Amino acid sequence: MFRQIKVHEDDVDWQRILWRNSPEDAIRKYRLVTVTYGTACAPFLSTRTLRQLALDEVKDYPLASKATLCNFYVDDLLGGAGSREEAIQLVTEMQAMMKKGGFHLRKWISNEPSIFREVSSTPKRRSLFTWMTGIARFWD
Repeated sequence: MFRQIKVHEDDVDWQRILWRNSPEDAIRKYRLVTVTYGTACAPFLSTRTLRQLALDEVKDYPLASKATLCNFYVDDLLGGAGSREEAIQLVTEMQAMMKKGGFHLRKWISNEPSIFREVSSTPKRRSLFTWMTGIARFWD
């Protein structure tokens, strides 16, 4: 997720790397243009970016915006819906809203597999039952 978040042009000089393979080589300069995993600010920047996207897109994607603001933990969304139709709408909105922000959601799981037949572009179509069965086998 971090590599999908661009750093403002004014700030990329703070993420400079000077590199050479041996003392005889000339020093090469690199500037990292995305949020770097492992930096102290990376978790905040990723969370803040998702939050800002949700706030910016609340008019066009109300379900996705609410889910992003209330049900994200770092880069994982755990949510649900009251009906099959609402779940389909949520998945559709989440995909569209995240695409506007440059994010690609994957690893969807549902206890209602027919939802994924309605949303054809949803990757990793697995049912919750299959996933839970796998966990049960792991612990047996």
